[in-house]
Amino acid sequence: MPEANEHEPISVRRTVELDCSADELWQLVTDASGLGEWLGRDVELDPRPGARGRLLDDDGSVRHLLVREVVDGRRFGFAWWGEDRSGATDVCFTVEPAVRGGSRLTVTETLPAGPLTGSWELRLLSLWLSVCALARV
Repeated sequence: MPEANEHEPISVRRTVELDCSADELWQLVTDASGLGEWLGRDVELDPRPGARGRLLDDDGSVRHLLVREVVDGRRFGFAWWGEDRSGATDVCFTVEPAVRGGSRLTVTETLPAGPLTGSWELRLLSLWLSVCALARV
């Protein structure tokens, strides 16, 4: 595995295909109640550039959010950080139709150089479960 340059940011990218339309997926990644189903327990968010929000994680920790980019139906980007303001990272959700039907979400998190931490696999599993619940409605 190549070593990270301590002066360059590190990006981590994960992609998941889901059995829902791109429009349904867009709601799950930009709507506070949709995000609350899979990203954190309680989410306050206005999905407009420059808007601030907060997310209460499942472990009780609080993350603050600043919306940086919204390309309607396609891309949603924000910065988030913990209570101590350390570890701020940029996150971008990219939504697109999947080749074989359904939709595809690509999550890219860019963080300062250093050790990699994160739990996107668990969060994306929670998103998949939310999509399964939508299919049952």
